[in-house]
Amino acid sequence: MKKWMSLLLCAMLLLGLSAPALAVGNVTVWYSLPDNGYLMHYLRSAHLVGRQVFCFLEGNDEKLIVYDLDTDISAEYDLSELYHSGNEEDEMTLALEDEDEGEDEDEEEPEEADEDNPEQDTYESEEVSLWFVWRDQMYAVMTRHISSPDGTQSVEGGMLRRLSLESGSPALEETELPSLDWSELIEGDSNWSYTRYIRTAFCVEDTLYALSYDDSGNDVLHLFDLTDGACVTRYLQNLSSMAPGPDGQLLTTQYNWTGSDAEIILSLYDPDSESTQRISSRTIGDEASIQNLYYRADNNTLYFTSSGEIWAAPDLDISRAVSVNDCPISSDSGVV
Repeated sequence: MKKWMSLLLCAMLLLGLSAPALAVGNVTVWYSLPDNGYLMHYLRSAHLVGRQVFCFLEGNDEKLIVYDLDTDISAEYDLSELYHSGNEEDEMTLALEDEDEGEDEDEEEPEEADEDNPEQDTYESEEVSLWFVWRDQMYAVMTRHISSPDGTQSVEGGMLRRLSLESGSPALEETELPSLDWSELIEGDSNWSYTRYIRTAFCVEDTLYALSYDDSGNDVLHLFDLTDGACVTRYLQNLSSMAPGPDGQLLTTQYNWTGSDAEIILSLYDPDSESTQRISSRTIGDEASIQNLYYRADNNTLYFTSSGEIWAAPDLDISRAVSVNDCPISSDSGVV
């Protein structure tokens, strides 16, 4: 239970909050106990938005918990309808109308499908592909699934919406931001397509970075320009994790396996020159991993999670990293 009680402190350390912000002590924002070995919810991601911590949960349903650092108050929201929305209500209405018509003895024969209007039976639904923070606002990248009467499904992606909680209920609002070029993140064939899994996403200035993969399983970094929606892709090898680093560069980790132990290498990646500079390394056992990188510029320290703890690496030297706090977050239960 000690680890669960420190969840917020872990999140705040990784999000780079200052010492006064950490003065609230340990606060339980959310925890989940297994039910017959099954977690009802898990932490999808956590983000610092101004003076609030947004925790997105997935499981039986989708939830958002917002913790206010100034008031020490948490609010919980149901996001289920935002994650999956479509024309279910229209289909329900049509079904009820068909049922009523079926009770009419003088019911006419159903009309044949209009060949000149193939979209009349098309079903569309939208879902959230990822969340990201830009200019102290929370945004969602939406994916639209289009199912045709012949059983095929196509995908349109890259639509941006701003998350609003102003009315007391979560809502996704239209923005003036352009749609992103999502073509490189669509996988499948002419009969069925979907968005590739995105395991890391964050913003640096006006660029949204999203880490995914290609058809061969290679790591691919997508750089989206939020001012015009353009996308540039970069291939990176054996990448484990990535996060914003100093001076507009990105911090990356890679594994070099040697027997039962592994060397994890921390490097700086310059997205402009596409160059990589090795900084430090650390040997860890096969039961451990380094995840959830966060760089704090004010003390030039890298924080990360490993073996159920938060670690701090001064001057980006992970060989000198020390444990600073218990942490319930792992690659199996969520990411921060």
